[in-house]
Amino acid sequence: LFESLGFSKYRSLWTHHLKPPFEEIEHTGDIAYIVRGKGLSQLFEHAQVALAFPFPPILPFLSKRKEFHSLDKIVMELNTIVSKADQEIGVPYKAVSFHGKIQEEADQTLSWEMIVDV
Repeated sequence: LFESLGFSKYRSLWTHHLKPPFEEIEHTGDIAYIVRGKGLSQLFEHAQVALAFPFPPILPFLSKRKEFHSLDKIVMELNTIVSKADQEIGVPYKAVSFHGKIQEEADQTLSWEMIVDV
C-alpha cells in the first residue's frame, strides 16, 4: 500500500510478502519445481499449473479433483493427466516422479519438490 506524496512520489505504508505457488529449480536432466499450497488440494492445483506453465496445450487435460489424502495420490493423478495428454496430443513429459516428502514451512504452508521426468 502506498501513499501519494504528490508530484509522482510515493511512500510505502506497508507490504505483504506473497510466496509463489511454484518455482522452477535446477535439476539434472529433468524439470523440477518447489510447489506450495495451504493443503493437499491446493498443492495439487499448483502442481498442475506448474506442468502447464512450460506446456500450455496440457491445460484441457487438467483435473478438477479436489480430495487428496496423500502425496502418492497426487502423483498418481498428475501421471494420469500426463498419460491422457500424451496419448492424445503428445507431451514433453514422461511422468511425475514419486519423489520427496511434503514439508511444512514456518507459515504453515506445505511445500513439495516435484520432479518431472522428460
